[in-house]
Amino acid sequence: MESNFSKASSFLGLASFLVVFVTTVSVVIFFLDCLSSQFRNKKRNTKANLYAYQ
Repeated sequence: MESNFSKASSFLGLASFLVVFVTTVSVVIFFLDCLSSQFRNKKRNTKANLYAYQ
């Protein structure tokens, strides 16, 4: 009984750790994607502005 309980608790700890890990990774990827798209848009806008000034 006790060994089963410790197994279940360790499994729950592992599952919660995995959930937190996956959530953190997805949030980081989301932020990086937003930043990179903003950077790309800025680059494109500066290029367009340069062409417009010429």
